Amino acid sequence: IILSTGSCVFAFFLYQGFIKTVPYELEESAVIDGAKPFRVFFRITFPLLKPITVTMAIFHVMSNWNDFMTPFLFLHSRENTTLMLEMYRGVGEFTNNWPLMMSIMVLIISPLVLFYIFAQRFIIEGLTMYLTQAAALNAAFDARLQALRADNAAAGKEKLPSGKADPARHRSL
Repeated sequence: IILSTGSCVFAFFLYQGFIKTVPYELEESAVIDGAKPFRVFFRITFPLLKPITVTMAIFHVMSNWNDFMTPFLFLHSRENTTLMLEMYRGVGEFTNNWPLMMSIMVLIISPLVLFYIFAQRFIIEGLTMYLTQAAALNAAFDARLQALRADNAAAGKEKLPSGKADPARHRSL
């Protein structure tokens, strides 16, 4: 159980960080239009989460495909073996079966290369979307900070520190 749940924590933090970048105004406008919570999630939020979902699928597929320890511990017969175990069996203490190892390595890596070629655009899309949204949020926080400085200067209150404020201060404004 511990082996299979280790990546769930990683997925949780990735989704949490990505959901924070989804604009709340989109969900709010759907609710104003009369959409129920499930419809808002599946029609608005989840399609925006497609890049991170594909990224997590890539991580899970690669970790399960390359898993050695779980099949090694639980599969004892040669009938139900995986490619990683067959490659392991090709290595001996005094001899190596190099042709077997190289052919199995090609079989092991070719599906992953094809899967990566298929999913590459989603990875790039997810990274660029995340960076674009982070830059837009930073610009919005800076504009809000400038407006607060102008309001405080007009009211004669103490000045806010000049320059870039730390992100924790931005969130509290």
